Amino acid sequence: MEGWSGQALRSWLVAALAVLLLLTGCVEQAPLKGAAPGAAGSGAGSGVPDDGVHPEAISRTEVFWFGDAQVELTVYVGPVVRSRSSGALPLRFEVTGGQAGAGVELVDLLGTPDGDSVDARLLDAGDLRVYEPMRLEGSTPLTRFLDDAHVQAGGGAARWVGYFPMPRGHEGPMHVLLPYFGLVEGVHVDEGRLADVPGMEELLTDQIMTSEDFPLEQHSEPVDGGTEPPGVVGEYGDTVEVADPEGRHGSAAVRVEEVRRVGGVLVGRIFVQQAGDEGAPHGAGWAVHAGWASDASRNDSAEPDAEDAPDAVPMRAADAPTLLVDGERVFPLAYNIAGRPEETQYMPLTDRMFGYEDLRGEGRSATATVIWPDVGGEVVTVDMPTSDAADVEATGSAQPFRFTDVPVLTDASDL
Repeated sequence: MEGWSGQALRSWLVAALAVLLLLTGCVEQAPLKGAAPGAAGSGAGSGVPDDGVHPEAISRTEVFWFGDAQVELTVYVGPVVRSRSSGALPLRFEVTGGQAGAGVELVDLLGTPDGDSVDARLLDAGDLRVYEPMRLEGSTPLTRFLDDAHVQAGGGAARWVGYFPMPRGHEGPMHVLLPYFGLVEGVHVDEGRLADVPGMEELLTDQIMTSEDFPLEQHSEPVDGGTEPPGVVGEYGDTVEVADPEGRHGSAAVRVEEVRRVGGVLVGRIFVQQAGDEGAPHGAGWAVHAGWASDASRNDSAEPDAEDAPDAVPMRAADAPTLLVDGERVFPLAYNIAGRPEETQYMPLTDRMFGYEDLRGEGRSATATVIWPDVGGEVVTVDMPTSDAADVEATGSAQPFRFTDVPVLTDASDL
C-alpha cells in the first residue's frame, strides 16, 4: 500500500470492515449446510440459555401417575414462529406438583407411535389440514429436546422444539394437538427468523426434507336406526362401566367430559378410569381403542379391500368413539400417510398412544382427545360400536357404550 494517503488507507479499511461484517451476518442467517439435525428425543442438552416461560405461551396442566406417586405436569405451548411456509413450535415442560423426586420420562409418556419424538401436531381447523414435523429424507422427524427429556418435582424444565410446515396464506393463530393435554386452541403465531428460536439452528439443514402436511379425510357409514344399542347407555354427565371384552383387564369407568366446536371440527374429551387392578398393561386405554383398519373402506369413493391394506402400526389410538347423526355413523377424522415405512396408511386425529404402564391399577385415570368433523347441531350422540357393527375392519375389540344428549359447546372466539 506504498504511496497511499492516510485518508485513502482509512477509506479502504472501513470498506473492508463493512464487507467482513456483511459476510458474518450472512453466515449467521444461513441454515447449517449439510449439518445433521440433533437426534430427536435424545434428551441431550445443548447448553442453550433458558429464557423462562414466554409471556404469550399457553399453559395446560394434567396429572399423571408414576409408580405410586402422582405428578402434576404443565406444558407451555408456543408461540409458533413462522418464516414463509415453515415454522418452529417450542414446548416447555415443568413438573408443577408432586412428591419430591417424582419424575416423568417425556418421550415414554408423550411419544409418537415410533417412539422417537413428542407427539405434537398443528391443526388448521378451518381448512381441515394437519401438520406434523418435517422429516429428514422422509424418515427422521426434525425435532429435538434442548434439555434432558426427564423432568421431576423440584427440578428444571425440559424444552422441546419442532420444525413444521405451515399453511400458506393462513392468518391468525394455530391449534396444537398434544397427547393427554388435548387440543390447545389459539396458539399465537409470530413472524420471525427460525434460527432465533432456541434449539432450531441444529434442525435447519439443506438436506432433503419432506413437508408433512395432510388433508383431513372424513368417513361415515349408514346404521340401522332401529337397532338397540348392544352395550351400556348413559346421558351426558353419566359415568358408565364397561368390561374388557376379552376378559383380561377387568372393567373401566367411562365418561364424556365435553364435546366442543372448534372451526370445522368437533373436539371430544373422554375420561377413562381403571375400575379394577387387573394388570391392564396401559391402564384403561383399552376402553376407547378400536384400531379401525387402514383399508380402502376409509375412502368413501372406494370399495373395501382388506387384502390391499398395509399392516397397522401397533398404536393404542383412542379412535373407537364415533358420532351417530341422522342414521350415519361418523368416524374420527384421519389422514393418509401412505409411503412411510412400517406405518399404517391412515392416522387418526386422536391420541395415538393413549394409556401408559403406570395407569394400571384401580382408580387411575386419564382423558383422551378424539376429533370428528363438525356434523352440525347443538347435541350429539357419542357411540362406541362393537367391532363387527361397522363396515370398517377393527384391529382391536372394545366393549360398546353410548352417551346420548351430549351438548356441543362453542367458544365465543370462534377459533
